[in-house]
Amino acid sequence: MTKTDTRAAKRKYPGAATGEEGRFFAELSRSVPLSAAIKDIDFRFGEDSDGAPAVWITVLASADVNPSKEKIAELSRAAETLRAAVLNSEFKRWPYVQIKTE
Repeated sequence: MTKTDTRAAKRKYPGAATGEEGRFFAELSRSVPLSAAIKDIDFRFGEDSDGAPAVWITVLASADVNPSKEKIAELSRAAETLRAAVLNSEFKRWPYVQIKTE
């Protein structure tokens, strides 16, 4: 792909992940084990308000009105693991991590 084609692709799909990034994030999602606390992990790619490449990571947690300290710690570790992996990767995306309940 030429430089012109790359710029055109970016305009058409701003912030879209490359194939290599897709493989990285698929592997990353498998690195955090699903459990009673963590039901799923979702990634959304795009550009943040500054126009910089970003990834929004959602950790889907089981609903719990009174979560234990262990559950909170597990969710916090998962969020930090995901954030650190993205920041330490070769991809220049800013990670926005959130935890949501089902």
